[in-house]
Amino acid sequence: MKRICARIDVKGENCVKGKNYEGLRKIGPAGAIGHRAFGAGFDEVFYIDLVASLYRRNFDASVVAQVASSLFIPFSVTGGVRSIDDAKALVVSGVEKVGVNTSAHQNPGLLDEMAALFGRQFCVLSIDAKRLGAGSYECQVLGGREHTGVMVADFVRAMAPRVGEILLTSIDRDGCLTGPDLELIEQVAGLCQVPLVYSGGIRNVDDIRQAFRAGASGVAVGAAFHDEGFIAMEAKAQLQDEFEVNL
Repeated sequence: MKRICARIDVKGENCVKGKNYEGLRKIGPAGAIGHRAFGAGFDEVFYIDLVASLYRRNFDASVVAQVASSLFIPFSVTGGVRSIDDAKALVVSGVEKVGVNTSAHQNPGLLDEMAALFGRQFCVLSIDAKRLGAGSYECQVLGGREHTGVMVADFVRAMAPRVGEILLTSIDRDGCLTGPDLELIEQVAGLCQVPLVYSGGIRNVDDIRQAFRAGASGVAVGAAFHDEGFIAMEAKAQLQDEFEVNL
């Protein structure tokens, strides 16, 4: 089953959006945006606290709970998860899956702990990918602001067996509405056996079609949803003849 997901980037209690993770502007209260995503027919919401790890603080559990209460679809949270207690707190707040990005580099064993307690399907490996050249991508952390020197391909090989899903974001395409990085999708999809959700540059239903063909199990739509009036249920109606989608 292919999925069309909403991406909600959060700073404080508000949904924000920028380009390439910079120039963040306020969209509106995260809870209200989450409810709008449900009404637009998205299959899932990916909630990313863009600054939690950068500021070395935890996610705001009260905001997470507020968004969760407005949704009747699966809800994943990434950002500021550094311990198994953080993961437990998110479960209490109503989250179905938890993503780890910066901490996956600093403490890879955290994903093993989470999988042992909640199951692998609970664990999402979040990767922020920066293009260095043809076929070459580096993982970046701390909200896309710090280089790791770790290549995306190597990280996927090492970490994919520990998780139930990968959320892959192209930093270069984020918020730019320039279409997906198909080379990046094809590379990662070819290296892992777990579902791959791609984010970055998605403008319309044709971009989603291309991402699916390249190997993505799902796409996460941000700027097109917030600024362009993208409606997931309309896109799924156009894709149903080629892909299995949830109408």
